[in-house]
Amino acid sequence: MSVHKITQWALPYCKKFHTYIDVGAHNGDTSVPFITKFARVYAFEPNPTTNQLIPASVKMFPYALGDVEMENVLIIPDNGFNQNTHGSTTRFRHGGIRQYSCTQKTLDSFEFSDVSLIKIDVEGGELGVVKGAVNTIVNWKPVVMFENKQGKNNLVVDFFRDLRYNVKKYKSDWIAWYEE
Repeated sequence: MSVHKITQWALPYCKKFHTYIDVGAHNGDTSVPFITKFARVYAFEPNPTTNQLIPASVKMFPYALGDVEMENVLIIPDNGFNQNTHGSTTRFRHGGIRQYSCTQKTLDSFEFSDVSLIKIDVEGGELGVVKGAVNTIVNWKPVVMFENKQGKNNLVVDFFRDLRYNVKKYKSDWIAWYEE
């Protein structure tokens, strides 16, 4: 997911710009550009190699997010370049080039307020993230942008439809927004 996609596809649905939550923030490349747009920017990234690159201007949380709180393993796949990108706690169970222990929490456990936008790019774990954020989503009705490559996260689309959200597909990403 890129800044361009977030700017072009998600921001037009935002009515307020209070809190932006970047889930799967990598090195902050989809967090930092929005520190002047939103009052608060929070980044979640469990990978200790990349999350240390997130600048202090963004409040970083070194946790994976899911539907239960637990200790988990972040697996970095062998993508042929020995890079710490595309790690997942739900995919790549048959190995990888690196593994990191990580704490998984729910987004709801942070009790954030005035949430305007949530971006979720967690390589297949999107359903767990939204299930663990259901109270945040119901209470604040943020715009949510999430990855859905090859329709593998259609249950996330159903999750938002059940909450009476509008959903729209943009290539391999989806935008969910609520209208009164």
